[in-house]
Amino acid sequence: MFLDDGIGGHREFIKALELSQSVKVSLLKFGFMLAEEKCKWLPAMVSCWLGHVLDFERNMLCVSDERIHSLECSIDSVLFQIYKDRFSVVPVRVLAAVVGQIISLHSVLGKAVSLRTKYLYGCILARASWNSPVQVTKQAILELQYWRKNARNLNSAGRSFKQVEYIDAYLFSDANAFAYGGYIQKFEPNVDVKKMSSSLIKRVLPEVSICDDVSKMGSIMPSDASSCQFMLPEVSKCPVTLPEVSKSIFTLPEESRCSVMIPEVSRCSVMLPKVGKCHVTLPEVSKCSVMLPEVSSCPVLLPQVSKCSGFT
Repeated sequence: MFLDDGIGGHREFIKALELSQSVKVSLLKFGFMLAEEKCKWLPAMVSCWLGHVLDFERNMLCVSDERIHSLECSIDSVLFQIYKDRFSVVPVRVLAAVVGQIISLHSVLGKAVSLRTKYLYGCILARASWNSPVQVTKQAILELQYWRKNARNLNSAGRSFKQVEYIDAYLFSDANAFAYGGYIQKFEPNVDVKKMSSSLIKRVLPEVSICDDVSKMGSIMPSDASSCQFMLPEVSKCPVTLPEVSKSIFTLPEESRCSVMIPEVSRCSVMLPKVGKCHVTLPEVSKCSVMLPEVSSCPVLLPQVSKCSGFT
């Protein structure tokens, strides 16, 4: 939980100092860690808060010089991009950032910030998407020039606190990880805030009484209600007990108990077929199947000739 941007004061310095110390002690008591570099516990007549200068010496409200300087630099940058581009086109996010800075001066300058930015808003609304450029019209350029020239002077005049309407009220709020809520009560003098807070809780969330008897679970009701106005119907002590059923309620119907069963098959239905031991043996052949054919013992003898066949 974080607490930011708190401010307080009093007409008298001593009272303001007492309130400041009371707030500091209360925060430490509740276990909060304080960022001392951002806190100013000593009351002062002039203080800067959320980019605004609270000048109680002149009773004026102004915007800080840092914000005015940042606005002037942003306008100069946009005008430079406009004059540089042939068609006066700038990114829409850049133009929207400048308009947002001008609108943030509303607390000091009032409705003038809306009247002098309508053409700039027209350019932003003409965008195709937030990632696309837009063309700045001549009227929008004149509005930028006006704020560049007059923003500092208008802020110097400030706004008197007498022109600011205010009311005294109590603010009650609470939040968790998923939601938050609050309630504003008009200020009433001599009223105990703690009692008013408790009465508010009773109005929003009426007091309830929880019955000790488990059998009457429906008797949780507002305390100011009648005895039977918001009661739930009385139920038995076994509201969640399942009805008694037979043990075979989840069995298969009798008509065909084997309708969804796997058909009975023989044990060898998935076995390999029975084969002989010689199915994979080589065929029986004779021992001479690869031998040379049987021939006579004298196939290469020369024919028999006479002894005198070579003489003349």
